[in-house]
Amino acid sequence: MKHQDLRPIKPGLFLFAAFAVLCLVPPALFADELEKLGMPVFFGEDDDGYGLAVFEYEASTDANLLRKKDIKHEIELKALLRPSEDDDVIGFRTALEPKKAENEDGDNIIADPGKGRRDLHSAVYPRQDYPDRKGKPIEMAYVELTPCELEQPAAYIEELEVHALAVVAEERETEEFPAVVADRFFDVGHNVSIQVTAMEVKAKGVMTVKLDVKRSGGKRDTIVDSLYALNEDGDVIGGGRWINELDIFAKHCEYEMLLILQDEVTITNFQVVLATEYEIVPVPIVIEKLYQ
Repeated sequence: MKHQDLRPIKPGLFLFAAFAVLCLVPPALFADELEKLGMPVFFGEDDDGYGLAVFEYEASTDANLLRKKDIKHEIELKALLRPSEDDDVIGFRTALEPKKAENEDGDNIIADPGKGRRDLHSAVYPRQDYPDRKGKPIEMAYVELTPCELEQPAAYIEELEVHALAVVAEERETEEFPAVVADRFFDVGHNVSIQVTAMEVKAKGVMTVKLDVKRSGGKRDTIVDSLYALNEDGDVIGGGRWINELDIFAKHCEYEMLLILQDEVTITNFQVVLATEYEIVPVPIVIEKLYQ
């Protein structure tokens, strides 16, 4: 027999928006704005400015009594993670790491933490669906807790500690290349080559650009941060970050960049922003009584 407790907080997820200047809101306002939508909000260690807004979570118990199979308890969740304004966060590893699930006796009841779906990452950018009190979209990234097996039902969890992994930029460089769909890669320096494989206008002022990116590989070499569009005078007329989940540390990856443009849409060149130095920072977050 199998029992599932699936609690969608907000269906139909994301309308994508452009990467822009940070519009982070204070923790209290962040919680207030999202909790009124029915999304439980939890904060980082020592109120460090990170906030996790859960929009869907699930607890399940699976037991085959005929085959005398051991009872299996699992939890999952999907959430939006807001970075701290003190850290220059590019994105997060999509999979949250479950560290501890304490019951009322203080025992850790995690039996198997499970594994995330490869080493995928989500970008931080303004989420148009989630505005602050001034109507500005809140900067967040999509994260999830993939199935985590427990020794007891989820209802016994008093506190669940998870760690997010933030990619925090320390130094950046900008380089330009032609805004044309091409059959070759442009060497933009810093051991990075880029090929534009598609450009499509989605709506007025909204464009998607698909990039093939080759880099040296590894978690020490340069990664793509964001992309901006330039007119013939070299002025920036819009930009954005990637909207697909991808392994930004791979030697070859495919970005889907969403650019929000000004009324002027004649694009001559792209300006790519490269993070040449960055740190991967663990972000502990404690989730209390979510599954009860």
